[in-house]
Amino acid sequence: TPSSAATIGNADSTGRRLITFTFPAAGSSTNVTLRVTATYLTATATLDYPFLLQTPVATSSSSVVPEGILKTIAEARNLAPGTANIVVEGFVISVMPDGNNLTIQQGGLALGLFNPIAAGANQRPFNFSFGDYIRARGTFDRFNGLNQLRVTVLNGLIEAATAPVNAVQPEIYEITEADWAGGATGNLLGKDGAYVRMTDLQYVSGLTNWNPTTGVHYSSLVFKKGNTNVNFYINYHILLVNMNAVKALIEANPTASFTYQGSLSWSNGPSISPMSAAELVVQS
Repeated sequence: TPSSAATIGNADSTGRRLITFTFPAAGSSTNVTLRVTATYLTATATLDYPFLLQTPVATSSSSVVPEGILKTIAEARNLAPGTANIVVEGFVISVMPDGNNLTIQQGGLALGLFNPIAAGANQRPFNFSFGDYIRARGTFDRFNGLNQLRVTVLNGLIEAATAPVNAVQPEIYEITEADWAGGATGNLLGKDGAYVRMTDLQYVSGLTNWNPTTGVHYSSLVFKKGNTNVNFYINYHILLVNMNAVKALIEANPTASFTYQGSLSWSNGPSISPMSAAELVVQS
């Protein structure tokens, strides 16, 4: 009792029966009693077994997820902007050095985690590295076409988590010249934030006018892949030390071919935004 909370199967060859409980909706519980009556010759006995069927709001492989609506990255990316109290999990593929932004991914889909208080007095510690599995809670939003979760001061959350056994590792997408030429409406559509590799990049221009400065973005660094220009966007949130390291690497290898491997930045279209010189490798 209640009879709607369980189904009792037919007896097998040994006389045993399988009882399947129906658990209540997430966030609620139900008290049920299993009554077993047995008769042998003229004797009859009855025993009651009470059960509490309880379903948490959401669960992961390791612990109860903080209160919120648990979504996969694929589900989150299809939400309406402004949808609050969303919880997502994934593998870290990119970390902004000052904690302003992280990117997580499962399979081929990524989601940015925007932390608007990162540069202020209430900055949260971001002790995460590439490959860490984390969860976050915030409000789903889009910024210039980039899908992201805004981690707010009041109910935001970013924390380490344990990857479930069926978690899909991030895939890497190889960007071709045709992909880049196709822009935001071509093959890169839906790849915002994704883990990508782009080879055979050759420096064209922009170094002489670039004086890395704290708090100043730079968007006039031009490379070429084949016959197609590839503009780099240098975000000041990577910190001055990393901006200087990126510039020094290119200055030391002005005629080399480079490979970029990192998250695909997006601002009304795809862009290359290295977080450090480690994401820009000299091929030859």
